[in-house]
Amino acid sequence: MMTKTFIDKINDLIDEAILEAPADELEREIGLPGFPSTQEIQNFQNIITSAVQESRRARLQAAKQAFQERKSDIRDQITLARQRNRSISEMITDIVSAIAKKREQMPEGLTLAFRNESKEVSDDTIRATWEKLVKLGLIDPDEDM
Repeated sequence: MMTKTFIDKINDLIDEAILEAPADELEREIGLPGFPSTQEIQNFQNIITSAVQESRRARLQAAKQAFQERKSDIRDQITLARQRNRSISEMITDIVSAIAKKREQMPEGLTLAFRNESKEVSDDTIRATWEKLVKLGLIDPDEDM
């Protein structure tokens, strides 16, 4: 029968064996208390890496989708604007108004280019400039119609 003295003696022998064991052997058997093992660290790193890559893929896909939608909207807007057959004088008014109201948003050098082109500008040049400003969102083709 096991007595308390016998159990205490076994516990003392276990304690003695643990104290005599090399540190690396103990680490292999029980690990460091409160610290993850090397395998657990590797697993966490793999999980985090996968999550970051998936997040980046999702963000890139969302950005591509938004870009494609924006391109499509611009194409549709230009097509509708062309169908409305806006006159050259209305386009010039839109361009001048956009330059006056949104000067800080204008592409660099545009106002200078207009000053240099102040003599005679073809209708195609005006139409192309107007369409570019519509694409940039600086002119709303539905405004004042």
